[in-house]
Amino acid sequence: MPGEFRVGESEPRIASLADVIRSKESANRPKDAEALPELRRLAIAIAEAETT
Repeated sequence: MPGEFRVGESEPRIASLADVIRSKESANRPKDAEALPELRRLAIAIAEAETT
């Protein structure tokens, strides 16, 4: 399953990029608002790469 991997004996849970974006939108903090444009560009780039 995407987003799952092992670190030693552990299987840490990793938030998806979409989840991170939603979290930053909900937090409504200046530092999160500053990060959102780059995160959205990254999400678009990933989506485009998956279609090629």
